[in-house]
Amino acid sequence: MGCFLSFIFFLLGFANWGFWVLAVLFLFIGRASKPSSSSQTVSKNPEIVPDDLDNILQSLSQGEIKDPVTQETFRSGQKVYLCHTHRLAYHEDSWQEMGCRCMVCGHNRNTRDYILPTPIQITRNKTNDLIQWDDLK
Repeated sequence: MGCFLSFIFFLLGFANWGFWVLAVLFLFIGRASKPSSSSQTVSKNPEIVPDDLDNILQSLSQGEIKDPVTQETFRSGQKVYLCHTHRLAYHEDSWQEMGCRCMVCGHNRNTRDYILPTPIQITRNKTNDLIQWDDLK
């Protein structure tokens, strides 16, 4: 935007002195609105971990989600690389093949490695011990 305005002011500036006044005014306003480097603070945000991280890892270990590169399912106990932003998980070989970065983000700043948990198995005979709707009446 600044280059475009400068170009227009340059072309039209020789024809009318009012354009030079506007050019100086725009440059002054543009510089005044930018924060100076001394007042700028760099805030390091802690890594954002999804609230439902346990659910994502459980879904991965149950084979509900596949590796986007190889389309292989994940198994419990495997090491996976999970991008928190796009919620994509990669096997170790896929992660290496992608250059250790998310295929959507293009970097690895939001990616961590996890060991998939063992899914909780409820046996059929234990389901009878669970609270039934009739028990609540």
